[in-house]
Amino acid sequence: MRARRNRVGPDDVLHLELAEEPPVRPDRLLLRPVPEHGDTGTGLPVPVRLRGTRASADLGGLPAGLWEVCGPDGGGRTAPVRTEDPGLNLADRYGYIARPRSRDLRVLRTPDGRLRVQVAEVRPYAEVELVRSREETVAVRGELAFAARPPGRHRVRIVLRQRHVGTELACGALLDDGAFSAEIPLRPLADAHAEERGKNLWDPVLAGGPLNAELRLASRADDIAGKKQRIGFRPVRLPHGGRTMRITPYYTVHDDLSLAATALDRAEGAR
Repeated sequence: MRARRNRVGPDDVLHLELAEEPPVRPDRLLLRPVPEHGDTGTGLPVPVRLRGTRASADLGGLPAGLWEVCGPDGGGRTAPVRTEDPGLNLADRYGYIARPRSRDLRVLRTPDGRLRVQVAEVRPYAEVELVRSREETVAVRGELAFAARPPGRHRVRIVLRQRHVGTELACGALLDDGAFSAEIPLRPLADAHAEERGKNLWDPVLAGGPLNAELRLASRADDIAGKKQRIGFRPVRLPHGGRTMRITPYYTVHDDLSLAATALDRAEGAR
């Protein structure tokens, strides 16, 4: 079987648009677990519905892990499904993360074109769509992910925690039908700078109002791995107490959004 298009819908149903109608109409697909090393395992049969060249299979009960999608190859054997589609559509992904859920299903394509499904356990967070460094603030915008979205407009907070120190700062934020926005003021970070640590790291969460829990700001909806090394933001330089504070948004190794504050001497600050 070869797919031209593959998607996982918000209901965790795998949808395939096949390149051609299979000569043998399968009544199930085989999902084989992919271990870290060696061959795939024996597999888990999943019922499939087929209408012409469109196939669908409910993967709601699939355990966490990486799974290879297999189907009949026309010769009476079961073989990996090949796909032409890399699987990522941001509009579909944003629709998927808009629902409360504890498991995240993604379709993947291997370098040689095999179709795989990754199932991961997840917790609600605040998906960041925009980060913009301004004169004395950092603007952030995004939407709730894997969490209930309270209707209407609500006043909430961005709480910033100084890593390894425990200092907390907060600023106002707006939640509008599940979309959040805020301007994080940077002078309070400069005022609270812990000299003994050199570089101060601040981790923001969305909290308050109708939210049932604190939601870490992060960017995980796309397929860009390793954002810490791939995506950079403009640093903000603030005159502060006769020197310059450099405050830079950045992504952590877990794709969480954080802020790094460093005190520069006069020579560095003038660059």
